[in-house]
Amino acid sequence: GIDVVNDDLFVSNNGPSVDSLIRVRVGEDHLWDGTNESVASNALYVWVPSVSPVHLEYADSSAGGLPREWREGFFVAISGNEGSGVQFVPYDASRDRITGTPVWVVRSRGGPEQAVAGVALDDNGLIFAAILPGSDGETALYRLTFDEQNALPNRIEPPLDEVSLLNQFGCLACHQYEGQGRDVGPPLDSPHLQNRLKGILFSEEYENSLTDIDLIDQAPQAEFKDARNEVLASISDDRLLAWVKYRIIEPRFDRLDAQMPSLRIEEDDAEALAEVLINPRPWWQQQLEAVGESTFGTRQRATGFAWGVALTSLVFAVLWLLSVLVRSRRARGRGQEP
Repeated sequence: GIDVVNDDLFVSNNGPSVDSLIRVRVGEDHLWDGTNESVASNALYVWVPSVSPVHLEYADSSAGGLPREWREGFFVAISGNEGSGVQFVPYDASRDRITGTPVWVVRSRGGPEQAVAGVALDDNGLIFAAILPGSDGETALYRLTFDEQNALPNRIEPPLDEVSLLNQFGCLACHQYEGQGRDVGPPLDSPHLQNRLKGILFSEEYENSLTDIDLIDQAPQAEFKDARNEVLASISDDRLLAWVKYRIIEPRFDRLDAQMPSLRIEEDDAEALAEVLINPRPWWQQQLEAVGESTFGTRQRATGFAWGVALTSLVFAVLWLLSVLVRSRRARGRGQEP
């Protein structure tokens, strides 16, 4: 994929198992020789693992038909085996840097053979094209338009699987969870993460540091004073949940030197991620919810199905135990008869 933005050339680059977004400059050597190392060289962003970006289009601050968080960045057509659709990569042209991890704008729920081949923008929003035609033999152009005044009443829920959810929001690009992802940042597995955070968030040093942060009268720290107060007012795991939520929303909400990029994630999504990281669901609940979602279609119904099965199983277990006790008493009673 190639796009020209303010006379600058940008390229999406496919590698063996990583991909990259590159700004091409006159005289700069990108060391390209087909290896993963060369694909990542001098890149603005590197996708790990590969997602197969094939086309891109830049949206500036005046782009029409798009929400504010989907402006000033690249829409990238994705055609990988692990998912196809369109991703948005936020890019600050004034600082020449990617300001957050890619987010899925639209994603195919079909098999790996489908792929998005091209993206384009007009005054009404985003247009994209898939490679495979429909059952009628015709290939469609799809339009995605943002209509703030007529929002749908229900949101499409994120995946039930924890790894899929973390991967959807780019967490595994830097962190590991259950052996998947990269080790750039600390692991996100619940026991390790909880122990590390408890050693920090309940320390006198951390609480004193927030007093200094409260004196800063500039964004983003000034905007998150209530969030810091919420963290301090919380106890036990509630403090961990609150901190992780706000850390995801704005990594610098309680410190100046945070290296984590802003992911532009809404509060309800941040809360869902915090729950996954601090209070992961047991494996049996995940499996029951997966069965329930395929049967009932929504996450809420799937969760109800999982708990319904669990409670029903508990009731039957109690009844079975009572029946065993009754039979045991009767047997002992018969043994005492002359």
